[in-house]
Amino acid sequence: MIAEVQSLNLVVLIGHVASEVQFDQGKGKDKNFSFAKFSIATNEKFGDSKSSVQYHNLIAFGKRAEFCKNHIKKGQLLNITGKLKYRGWKDKEGNPRKTTQVHIDMITFLGKKEDFADGPKEEEPEDKPKGSDPF
Repeated sequence: MIAEVQSLNLVVLIGHVASEVQFDQGKGKDKNFSFAKFSIATNEKFGDSKSSVQYHNLIAFGKRAEFCKNHIKKGQLLNITGKLKYRGWKDKEGNPRKTTQVHIDMITFLGKKEDFADGPKEEEPEDKPKGSDPF
């Protein structure tokens, strides 16, 4: 018997929040649509003295976006689980642009209790909006 080949899009990051959360609520007919964007930094060490810092762009939707707005602060240590997404668009001059984002599925606060005293230890998973992804 041959097993069916499966695919998996899973990102797990542990790092410090590197930017303030940017929150936006939809307007007009999309007023119930909200999202929050921020970045975290991970540090990879090579040998005794070399290291490389990588910054990862994150985005959350709906209730998870509200959670990020209310509880995530720059400098906090987080464990993020999500999916890697790519998107492209044209800027005002018509030049093609691309970005890579991690769409957040789960957030876990790490570190000392006082580092996250205003929020819960874990954030519950939630389904993201259905349909096309404008972000």
